[in-house]
Amino acid sequence: MTRISSFSQSQALIQGAARSQSRLAVSQEQVASGKRANEYSDIARDAATLIGARSFLSRTESYLQVAQ
Repeated sequence: MTRISSFSQSQALIQGAARSQSRLAVSQEQVASGKRANEYSDIARDAATLIGARSFLSRTESYLQVAQ
């Protein structure tokens, strides 16, 4: 066991453990529900990727319809 030499180091260690537990809880909720986020604002960073993927899917489906 590593010795914690000061109160501030102790608090930093406790806060790090709390952040890890919080991220774990969010990850477990995502796995259990099958949802990445509950609100659109939670996936704002990924919006461009999602829009691009949807556009690619639409073009692919159009190509398949024309090919048939």
